[in-house]
Amino acid sequence: MVLSKEELWERIRISSVWLKPIRTPFFASTDEHMGGTVAAPVLLERYMRYVVMLLFQGNGIAAQSGNIEKYKEDGTYEVLISDVQIQPSAMPQIPQGAPQIDSPFMSIEGGTNLVGTVNGNSINVSVVYFDNEI
Repeated sequence: MVLSKEELWERIRISSVWLKPIRTPFFASTDEHMGGTVAAPVLLERYMRYVVMLLFQGNGIAAQSGNIEKYKEDGTYEVLISDVQIQPSAMPQIPQGAPQIDSPFMSIEGGTNLVGTVNGNSINVSVVYFDNEI
């Protein structure tokens, strides 16, 4: 079933997470369609999560860099985006430009999650996404 842009916009959610120097899950076990444990939250098996945009917020103090990984079902990690440069007063986004809801740039399947790390102080990242039941 193909959804219209209007139907996709109705499904849009925004989540915010503070990335730390240790691997930090983007989505908590208490979030919609998530399960697993507090230490290893994962998307429920019957869903796909489509990421439309990541918006990083500089901490106002120092330039930093961050990495985005996928936590996989076997407990390992796969690097998806490395060395995102975040200047102190900048708000870099991935992908650049206007978000394309009908063309998400990243997806995760059931049993996985996104995790991030940053060098230095914590930074905030907002994730624009929607889920689809499979």
